[in-house]
Amino acid sequence: MNLTIRHTRKHLRSSTLKDAVFAGLMLLALISVNRLHADENVTAYWVVPGKDAVVLITPEGESISLQIVRTLDPALLDINNPDKTLRSQPLSNKILGEGFTRNGDKWVDGKIYDPSSGKSYHATIQSRDQHHLTVRGYIAVPALGQSQTWTRLDLFREKMLDLISKPKDFSLAAEHK
Repeated sequence: MNLTIRHTRKHLRSSTLKDAVFAGLMLLALISVNRLHADENVTAYWVVPGKDAVVLITPEGESISLQIVRTLDPALLDINNPDKTLRSQPLSNKILGEGFTRNGDKWVDGKIYDPSSGKSYHATIQSRDQHHLTVRGYIAVPALGQSQTWTRLDLFREKMLDLISKPKDFSLAAEHK
């Protein structure tokens, strides 16, 4: 009987070790999936406030970069650029931000260019939800900066398709019914 008890204890230790290794591997898998999901949250087309430009956020190795892919007016030039030789360049296809690195659920330590002022700022990006990002630009400390909310382009697409699929009758006759 003594032999059976030792065998059972050894089996329990072995089983506990296997369970701990399995739990550790599952935790690593969940962290990897969560990290991948966070990348997917920011990697997309985004509409900036004012709805006058669309920015594409793409992965760049361990970082992300931001590029203006479309402006409301395709002829819009980078007229405020501090480099006078770049002022005749269109804003479409301009790199707007780069150098962001992940820190938990945020992208930090990036630089972002403001075409309306021609200045570059330190910046952070954080996903608010599936359809919105908070982009914060600042000079020295994030607390003293300004934030913008960017909206995923897919959300606008869904709203436009909804409007198109349900046409409204704007005739005067419809108002008098």
